[in-house]
Amino acid sequence: MENFTMMRNYLTETVWWNNTLMQYVAAVLLAVGSYLVLWVFRNRVVRYLKDWTHKTQNRRDDVIVGSIGEIPAYFYRVISLFVAAQSLHLNPDILTVLDVLFVVIVLGQLAFAVKRVVLALMSQDKEHEHAGSPKIMWFANFLVNVIVRVLLLMLVLNNMGIAITPLLTSLGVAWIAVAFALQNILEDVFSSISIHVDKPFRVGDFIEVNDVSGTVINIGIKTTRLRTIQGEEVVLANKNVINENLHNYGKIQERNVRTTIGVTYDTSRENLGRIPSLLKQAVENVEHATFARAHFVNFGASSLDFEFMYAIDNKDYNLFLDVQQEINLHIVDLFAEHKIDIAFPTQTVYVHGNSVKE
Repeated sequence: MENFTMMRNYLTETVWWNNTLMQYVAAVLLAVGSYLVLWVFRNRVVRYLKDWTHKTQNRRDDVIVGSIGEIPAYFYRVISLFVAAQSLHLNPDILTVLDVLFVVIVLGQLAFAVKRVVLALMSQDKEHEHAGSPKIMWFANFLVNVIVRVLLLMLVLNNMGIAITPLLTSLGVAWIAVAFALQNILEDVFSSISIHVDKPFRVGDFIEVNDVSGTVINIGIKTTRLRTIQGEEVVLANKNVINENLHNYGKIQERNVRTTIGVTYDTSRENLGRIPSLLKQAVENVEHATFARAHFVNFGASSLDFEFMYAIDNKDYNLFLDVQQEINLHIVDLFAEHKIDIAFPTQTVYVHGNSVKE
């Protein structure tokens, strides 16, 4: 008991650099405890989140959790040491240096984690690696690096007590001048980045923009290039692509077809009732086609109109035309077999009670 008392007195009464040995022991225990908590977070919680995000359909959560998992172990050690240092009575100059180092390391890691997330989201689609233009990825990497480093420098200077308001004002004026001078170019550049982040279309997709349609062959920093069906190359400004209504046929998983066919007014009631089943038969006889519905929908000017729908389980346009053609030929054969006449525009003129068909 006497030895314990002597040890306690020694720890509580011995002072080194304004702190007792007991305070140093408490600081060490605090550092170890903090690191253990962060170690559990890094090696257990983050691993559990990774396993969970792998089961979801959304890839963005994989990117975010993966970026957290890439934070190096020394980052957690720095946090632990900083927490422990706050419990000690240190020289103000030393505390200022520690604060600056802490801000640089912590904010630097957070900033580069955000950078990794942004760049990963721009190139996350493994099935279309060619979708991310190397020029765009290089420019995006350069732009994000500049923004991250400038913001980090501002935060460090502010933390060191250096006034950054005049500097921010100067930069703001300079940025406004540059923005006005390069307004059109910057608009196209940021539209290009938006295309790569949001991915409304990719290289290889068939799109239609403002009555111009074609296959995307390149997504550049300023323009997007299409190859039309006729073979010509069309160059579109990225800002126009973003601002106009865009139809992306490359994302079609199946094609739904709705069409109308008219028969003559002298078709019998029996055949009129038979037509929906004939249309269904015509569709079901063709591979890749699935019948949806068929109905007598309208008394037209020169025909009795039937509307029917079917789906084609493939986005290939040539296959779509082949299937549609085969279905139409089946309809012609089935109607001919049952003596059902497909209507064409006609006009009937009555003269003194006699009808003349034209």
